[in-house]
Amino acid sequence: VCGAGVGVFLLVKSTKVLLIRGRRICLYPSVYLDAHGEEDEFLKRGRPLFLSPARYQALSQLWAHSALDYDTLALHSSRVGSDFY
Repeated sequence: VCGAGVGVFLLVKSTKVLLIRGRRICLYPSVYLDAHGEEDEFLKRGRPLFLSPARYQALSQLWAHSALDYDTLALHSSRVGSDFY
């Protein structure tokens, strides 16, 4: 399947997802949550994490519809350029 120029990368240490389209870079919320539905950023609590079907579906829809250019959450948390992460 064509990604329409969008790169999707899981940042393993932070559990966040990095989305790249051209010069736009977006840090998307983690698709992995603990048993209480909370993120464990940088795995500080050390609890098991589970794939969140709802968050994964939302990310899949964002990618499949090439919505990075017009999705409000993605635009709000994105930057243009190389000084992001």
